[in-house]
Amino acid sequence: IRRLMHVYQVHTGDLSEAYTMSGGTYARVIPNSVTFGVTMPNASADLRKYLPADHGEAHQCDETLHIPSYCKSMEIFIDAILAIDAL
Repeated sequence: IRRLMHVYQVHTGDLSEAYTMSGGTYARVIPNSVTFGVTMPNASADLRKYLPADHGEAHQCDETLHIPSYCKSMEIFIDAILAIDAL
């Protein structure tokens, strides 16, 4: 987890602590596993400039994706896989 967080922090400059969410994931049933996803700072604010209030939120019928954040996330995931592969 420290290695994953380091990769995220290097890419984003966000030094927030890791946290868990309440959603059900594969990590609950696979021994010695964790889930890893990224939250991109300010991505929601960028989208809100273009959407009506209460639209575009996660898991809704009009869920949106901030493309620049998605591309940055892919860079982070690639570097994260390389980092944990090196362990």
